[in-house]
Amino acid sequence: MKKIRFFSLLVVMLAAMMCVVAQPAGFKPLSAAERKTVIDVMNAKMQSVQCDFRQEKKSALFEEPSVSEGLMSFSKPSSLRWEYTKPTASVIVMNDGKVKVTDAAGKSQDKGGRMYTQLAALIAGIVSGKELENGKNFKADFYGNSNFYWIKLTPSSHRLKAFFNHLEITVDKQKMVAVKMFMNEKEGDSTTITFSNHKVNATIDDKLFVTK
Repeated sequence: MKKIRFFSLLVVMLAAMMCVVAQPAGFKPLSAAERKTVIDVMNAKMQSVQCDFRQEKKSALFEEPSVSEGLMSFSKPSSLRWEYTKPTASVIVMNDGKVKVTDAAGKSQDKGGRMYTQLAALIAGIVSGKELENGKNFKADFYGNSNFYWIKLTPSSHRLKAFFNHLEITVDKQKMVAVKMFMNEKEGDSTTITFSNHKVNATIDDKLFVTK
């Protein structure tokens, strides 16, 4: 359960950024040229971002959803801080392929190994937009209306298929930041993350991403 919750974090995302198979009402598929423009703008514009998040997880095992709140910080190329403030404080920091988890008691644990290195790269890729471009881990379908882009990510690797049926990211077209992320997970569970109060390309203290 802890591994699934940890992996579900942000596949992070985005965020710096999407429960059904069909596109949402009012959205139209983007052409290949439009899709490339979206990815290029995201890659070029997003150097860093900080935002608040509200995470709601629904599980078939519980009647009421589990709600958490916190702050996300991301800085290119691959520095990510996912900090829960409610209901229990904890912090996950990913930087240069290293992961550090600090619990409510202030106890830290360094996480190494191939899995965590790949996870850090994956989350950073989704936040920056690069993961939407290479198609290595997901098949991405892009849609848009006058205000938002809606991106559906369907896992293409066996590793990700074990966790998710698909992910959905809603991106504000004017600010080019993610405002909502929905994760359709296995066993009927789902996680919805809403992002707000974005600060794009503001200076972020490097100390937030220390993993030692």
